[in-house]
Amino acid sequence: MAIRSTVLSLAILAGAAGCTTNAPLDTVPAVDLARFQGQWFEIAHIPRPTQADCTATTATYTLTSPTAMTLVHQCYLGGPTGALRQVAANAVVTDSANTAKLSVDFGGFYGDYWIIDLGTTYEYAVVGHPSRDYLWLLARTPTVDDATLASMKQHAQDKGFDVGRLAYTQQEGTTPPPPPSADVKPASYGCSVQKAPAPQNALPFVALAAAVAAFAARVRLRRRSAR
Repeated sequence: MAIRSTVLSLAILAGAAGCTTNAPLDTVPAVDLARFQGQWFEIAHIPRPTQADCTATTATYTLTSPTAMTLVHQCYLGGPTGALRQVAANAVVTDSANTAKLSVDFGGFYGDYWIIDLGTTYEYAVVGHPSRDYLWLLARTPTVDDATLASMKQHAQDKGFDVGRLAYTQQEGTTPPPPPSADVKPASYGCSVQKAPAPQNALPFVALAAAVAAFAARVRLRRRSAR
């Protein structure tokens, strides 16, 4: 019963967050996905339950079609010597007129993943969600200089994000995760039917599902330990 009550409470909170009205979020005019693919290092992010305890976080994109990529998120849990976690997803362009607007599919859960700032040589990127609850500062290198970081933050702030909430990812003194394992695959539905893009505010439910699953696993572990 305790797990069910907590799940219900989290669902209510997520639902309330998803009902917030926000001003339109502008993106960069267009993104060359072929240039965008490859490995990115996370410089900072607005904290989410799904990224708790992550160190040396990276995201690796691989183009699978002119309008789709696979995304593999990697990090070490608890510190540079912790266990490697890998999560894969599909990212697809949802607006044919704007390749900066992607939707990430985590196996039935969708989330807007919009590129709102991009370096002229694709050396850095700022990715956000229209709700302003999600924000990632990414770069091709583990660190960026102060001027670049300030520019990225200012750009996000100008678009309505609370950059004061940013958590900075530990990258210095760490070894980047290895190339994603070949057996890490995005969720598959066993068919090639393309599902319609999800609503803008679907992404909070991705975090909700992950948080609920992690909480339930901890409760089960405690119960086994108590026996």
